[in-house]
Amino acid sequence: MTTIAEIPATLAVDEKRYRRSADVRPIHITAGEQTVFVELRRVLHLVQGGKLRVQPKSGRPTPATVRAMSEALAAPDLDLELPKAHHNRETLIAGPIRAYAWTILLQQCGWCKASGETLKLTKDGQHLLHGPSPELFREGVRRLCVDDRFDELTRIDHIRGQTGNAKRWLSDPAERRDEIIEGMANWPVNEWLEFDEACRFLSACGNWFEVSENPMAMYFAEQRYGYLSDDDEICRQYLRVFLMESLATLGLVDVAYVYPHYLWPEFSGNWGVEGLDFCGRYDGLLYVRLTGLGAYCVGSATEYKAPAAERRKLFAVVGEEEIVIAEGQIPNSADVAMLELFSSREHQNTFRVATNRILDYMESGGSLDDLLAYLEENSANDIPASFRERFEALQAQVNSVTGMEDAWLIEFASPRTAATVTGDPQAGKLCVPAGATCVAVAKSREKAFRAAIKKLGYVLPR
Repeated sequence: MTTIAEIPATLAVDEKRYRRSADVRPIHITAGEQTVFVELRRVLHLVQGGKLRVQPKSGRPTPATVRAMSEALAAPDLDLELPKAHHNRETLIAGPIRAYAWTILLQQCGWCKASGETLKLTKDGQHLLHGPSPELFREGVRRLCVDDRFDELTRIDHIRGQTGNAKRWLSDPAERRDEIIEGMANWPVNEWLEFDEACRFLSACGNWFEVSENPMAMYFAEQRYGYLSDDDEICRQYLRVFLMESLATLGLVDVAYVYPHYLWPEFSGNWGVEGLDFCGRYDGLLYVRLTGLGAYCVGSATEYKAPAAERRKLFAVVGEEEIVIAEGQIPNSADVAMLELFSSREHQNTFRVATNRILDYMESGGSLDDLLAYLEENSANDIPASFRERFEALQAQVNSVTGMEDAWLIEFASPRTAATVTGDPQAGKLCVPAGATCVAVAKSREKAFRAAIKKLGYVLPR
């Protein structure tokens, strides 16, 4: 295997399609390992705030969700757009990558699930809100690998024949991912590989995969003339998506790339591509590097320590109820969603703690410890004692409710009958007086209560 010591700063493109002149493109590097846990918590905060909506059948993000996600990213999204100086009316827009991918990945990794059109946190998602957990993260990646609901190939918009009857020829995406992840376990850690070298190595290790049993069922523009004949090139397109959108977003790999327009690394000679700027928005992927987190998740490393979160100094906590955004700071959509869980916005840069919002948050399963942890991580000052005391008092109030369960309210004809039942040594232990003529019986005790009062000569209606 040949590794690359240093990524060049630019890519010289010698031959251009459609009579376009040669150019030199800057090579961008996206390295997400250092920020992925911060970014994950941000997007989970969006979920917690009910801000992420998905399309009901496909589970894919709505445009509003993608916009909200773009604002929550800890680092800029991939820069895949053609420079504006070269734009014309027909220029294809590559669109967002990580801002789109997160909504899918949250579901694939089992950290969220769709409830109607809104994403809700799962138990693992709630745990990851508390802080980085490499073990839970790795378990999520394992769930991603066996997921069969989402197929990354659908992100190659210009390749048709992925739906309807033609879909029967496509392989299970879980089988493709399994081969790729198994092969990646043999990659060197923190060493750059050319994309072509990564493909060759997967093949040499016996981990190449199949996308379609019948490539000719897939096509550009029109099936009679634009059909595909090379499954290997389809596989390369799929691998580009999986590496660049899924694994790079999760911080398992770093990627080096240029914008994709007019490169056509695959299918350049096919009929029907003349009017397209690129096959997939991932055509510019040049180099890939397995990170330490990636090695841990694919199984070639046995342990991993997540980087500690840095204090952001986003705001100051004033007194017992005021949060003031620091000068020059702009809270992203995830921060706003988090702040609005326990406070109301009074002015552009001022939030005030609202008890009713805190209670709503706790009623939905939230924790005051999580709120305080968020404030400590993002506050420029120490949390005032009066602020903590307010939260502690509220926690004590909430803790005074020790439990709840469903119960039957049973009414008798007279106070005397009710007293007979509550005074019985057996039936009295199974109910609680609820007024002069009523008793409450937990549904879990209904069967025993029926038997007890039957001995007294009473029966409950069915």
